[in-house]
Amino acid sequence: MLHAICDAGLNQSMLSPAKFGYSISLLTPKGYWLGVTRFYIIGPEERLMNRKAVIAAIALIGSGLFPVTGQQTPALALFTAAQADAGRVAYENSCGRCHTYTLLGRKGEEGELPALTSLPEPFLKFIGPRKRVPALIGKGFAMKYGEKTLAEMFTLFRGAADTTPVSELHMSDETVVNITAYILQSNGAKPGNQPLTAKTSTLFNSVLE
Repeated sequence: MLHAICDAGLNQSMLSPAKFGYSISLLTPKGYWLGVTRFYIIGPEERLMNRKAVIAAIALIGSGLFPVTGQQTPALALFTAAQADAGRVAYENSCGRCHTYTLLGRKGEEGELPALTSLPEPFLKFIGPRKRVPALIGKGFAMKYGEKTLAEMFTLFRGAADTTPVSELHMSDETVVNITAYILQSNGAKPGNQPLTAKTSTLFNSVLE
């Protein structure tokens, strides 16, 4: 449903007293601005005409006869549910040991899983004495990597898989792609029928809801 905001008397200094100006701004329920149209009614006795003109302007813009701006583009679905499911298992056996199973990272707080005491020495050395590891989900993560393509995200995770303690797992590109899909899903992206690949050039922001 569209909501109309009418501003009577617009530019009255430029019109005779018998003229009335209207500005119609159309907003979606979420507050997205869709456009503005202006029209003028001549004659103080035409109150009914004024109402009909307002209704007509809303109908014309709402019907698509006039182009509008600011409409949301649906988020793209560029990985499958099977990829995300496989990625979750692979993540918990690799990246999740440092970044935690929740993907929220580490802050050195109690309750973070897996517990530091359960990790081998190479992982503890990598995490360091501050016991802090960045999150892989959330607003901060999306802002930092939102303008990266999914191919660049894959390259980032591929590099981590090869240079951190999880390198001992010798993860394949397919496994890293699946982990990427799982991280996308954990950030609010929805799966679809199109599989994610190591060369998907769509921006990270484009798949987020």
